Amino acid sequence: MIRMDCEEHAYVDALPLIRATCARFQRRYGGNLDDHLSRADEAFVRAWRGHDPDKGPFDKQVRYYVWMGLFGQVRDAARRNGTLRRTEMPFDVPDVYSGQERLDRRLREASEDARLAAGLVLLGRKINNPARIKETLVEFLLDAGWGAGRILGAFKELGDLFR
Repeated sequence: MIRMDCEEHAYVDALPLIRATCARFQRRYGGNLDDHLSRADEAFVRAWRGHDPDKGPFDKQVRYYVWMGLFGQVRDAARRNGTLRRTEMPFDVPDVYSGQERLDRRLREASEDARLAAGLVLLGRKINNPARIKETLVEFLLDAGWGAGRILGAFKELGDLFR
């Protein structure tokens, strides 16, 4: 009887933490908050029974058990369904291709030099050191026979297009 009273007291103390963890999990992965709270109650019991003071404070263990219990449920559902499906977002997500279409439209207005430089910049994103993209691109264009004025003109034109 005393053990049950201690467990109930610990549960009441941990309830705000459990609710906050479930709400955070719902924001990140979706799902029904009531279902998450139900699963969290089971996780609390496991945390209570497996509490080891050497592994840290009880509240951190509760948060860990709750999060991993909820995540395990989502992971198991994803394995059953083959993929982890995202819930609908409350706002419209712009189409991925609309950005590419805008880029294509702007580049059609640019000169041949600016289009070539832009293409090289986009290819340069695959360079291991992104900080060196501009330096590497300038070296490449100089080696290709471009003069400094031509390079600066192409970059200026690109800058003006995207402002």
